[in-house]
Order: sequence, then structure tokens, then C-alpha cells
Amino acid sequence: MRAFLSYIRYIFLGLLAGVAASWAYFRRQLFIDQLTGIPNQMAVPKLLRQSLRRVTREKTPLSIALLDLDDFKAVNTEFGYPSGDQLLREFSGILKDFSRRHEIRVLRYKSGDEFLLIMEHIAETRACEILEQLQEAMQATTFTSQGKPLKMRFSAGRSTFRGVSKLSKVDTAMQQLLEACENDLFTAKAKRASCTG
Repeated sequence: MRAFLSYIRYIFLGLLAGVAASWAYFRRQLFIDQLTGIPNQMAVPKLLRQSLRRVTREKTPLSIALLDLDDFKAVNTEFGYPSGDQLLREFSGILKDFSRRHEIRVLRYKSGDEFLLIMEHIAETRACEILEQLQEAMQATTFTSQGKPLKMRFSAGRSTFRGVSKLSKVDTAMQQLLEACENDLFTAKAKRASCTG
């Protein structure tokens, strides 16, 4: 009987370890965008909150930028969704490479063609320079869809966090920061539309 109970215990612990590993894998996948391999919208609150707490403790600025690919809907309409998906993968590759060089976090944001950059220890002026460099990298890249070359641009909204007096106020600051960034993006897209349209 003792050997049987030992065997049952061994089987149970093996199953439990398998369930724990599967759960850990599932949790990781839940926060990763399957198309681009970068953290998705569900990871935004956790990662942004961590960054805000860190810069609050260190008394340094944090800037965020919300990027939206210009004319992305037209790419989907003209070339089809697989081409749009390929463009998103290529753009996220540029963002990942750029983020490694500048120590920036990149996440997918609400809609299909929006990305959030979290730039710790970076004030507004430097954030603008980084976005200009990223736009130049985009302009230097020729994307192709069905054999046709495409030049893509993005519109960007940005906002800078300069700290709060208490860590307990970080959630409120996070919401205000995201709203300011979204409003700035809306303004940037409206200006672009009025200039081109």
C-alpha cells in the first residue's frame, strides 16, 4: 500500500508541475501580442505603473509616446489584411531594434496600428529627438506589399511625467499621462489631415 501511495503522490506531483508550467506559459502568452511578439494592451497598466513607480522613487522624468501608423487602413484596403499584418510585424521589428538602442519599452496599444513607447529617465526634449530619429528610420525603410514599395510614416502623441509626491498617486498620474498622450496624438493626426487634405 505504501508503494502505491508513493506512486500516486509521484503522479500527482508530476501533474501539478505540468499544470503550473502550463499556467505560467498561458500567463506569459496572455500579455504578449501574437502578431508582433511584443507586450500587448493588457500589459500596459502593469508595465507603465512599474515604470512610474521607479521614476518617482528615483525622482527622474518619464515620457511616453503613442504612435499610430498613417494611412494604415489604406494598406489593408488596397493590399489586404495579410499585407497589413506584415507591415505591423516589420514596424514592430524597427521599434524593437530602436528600443534596444535607446532603452525604451515598446507595447502594442488599443487599436491594431497603435504602439506605446515608455521612455524612463527621458524628459520631453529628448523624447522629441528620439521620435524624430524613429521617424527618420521609418523614412529610410521601404516596406513592400505585393511587390509594390511603400513608404510609411507615423503620427505621435507624447506626454511627460515629472513625478508625484506619493507613490499612492501613481495610478491617477498614469491615467492622466495616457489621456494627455492620446489627446496629443489626436491633435497630431488632425494637423496631418488638414495639411494633406
